[in-house]
Amino acid sequence: MSILPVPQIGALNDAKGQSTTHHYKFLTSLEGETRSHAAQLATFQAVTDTFSVLISAPTNKDYLVWVDVPFAMTVEAMTTICEGGTCTLVAKKDTSAITGLSNSVSTSEVTNAATAGNVFAAGDDLRLTVSANAACAFMSVTVKFTRAVP
Repeated sequence: MSILPVPQIGALNDAKGQSTTHHYKFLTSLEGETRSHAAQLATFQAVTDTFSVLISAPTNKDYLVWVDVPFAMTVEAMTTICEGGTCTLVAKKDTSAITGLSNSVSTSEVTNAATAGNVFAAGDDLRLTVSANAACAFMSVTVKFTRAVP
């Protein structure tokens, strides 16, 4: 179904002040299109997004990379790579490790999928913990997450 052309102002009502047939058909087509789009919108309930962090000279410590997450979300995966050296990186919800998101960062890109402990409530924090650092340099981390559409 498509929306009919908007009727001219003078064509909205007939001489008796009643809606014209064209005006009625226009409003009916508009209603049908609106319902169609609303039905499609109802199926769009979640969005997947990412954010990235670059730590030029990582050291063995916790990095608080997202303070007070503004919405509920589920962390799906983490991708890492660095320009030189190696280290171990663990993603955490507040202070608890996210199962599956621990990897050895190196010059090879690695993506790990989260398997548990990855559901965040609004207000939680996301930390990255670096350990076993062996001259790791320019570490890039991308976190993939899904959240509901408000």
